[in-house]
Amino acid sequence: MTNVDLKTKPPTFGNVLLCVGFSFVMPFGKYKGRTLFDISEENPSYIKWLDEKEIYKIEDDLLIKCLSDTMSPDFEDLHSDWGCRD
Repeated sequence: MTNVDLKTKPPTFGNVLLCVGFSFVMPFGKYKGRTLFDISEENPSYIKWLDEKEIYKIEDDLLIKCLSDTMSPDFEDLHSDWGCRD
């Protein structure tokens, strides 16, 4: 296995982009030393950005969590008393 500069190239095995998940620790940048799970709790958009820019291939379960965390709530969720006519 060769050393890879993670600041410029995504981690690969041969020509295959490696998939990273919840426990992966960021080796550089603003979130250096923090797991993707911790980052996803604070800034789920960053995880989406890592995947979109192909900096890392994010595991599906983590990406789904981040996508759902950044979606707008349904109208009914904003109005819990919807339909209540007391």
